[in-house]
Amino acid sequence: MPEVFTSAVVGAPAGEVWALLRDFAAIGDWHPALPPSVIGNGPAVRAVTIGNCAYVEWWSRFDCDEPDEDKTTAQIRDGVLVPGMRALGDRFGIAEQAPGAT
Repeated sequence: MPEVFTSAVVGAPAGEVWALLRDFAAIGDWHPALPPSVIGNGPAVRAVTIGNCAYVEWWSRFDCDEPDEDKTTAQIRDGVLVPGMRALGDRFGIAEQAPGAT
């Protein structure tokens, strides 16, 4: 099962970032590539503050046909996760890229 991951330390306290992110259905309000959505029961999320910055990680695990894994992984990474992290950076500033992040 493919998995895509990205993370960054954004230049705002976790409370400020979480105020934006906690309304999962409003993702289309700040994410440049996604429309608003309806979220059902989802995973738990923990806010982490590093000094005056928040650590944000975003990952996606999904099923697809094996021949499509590379293409689908790239579409999710480049069309959803990376633009979303950039949008957070544009809004709050990026303090630094987390180790191992893409």
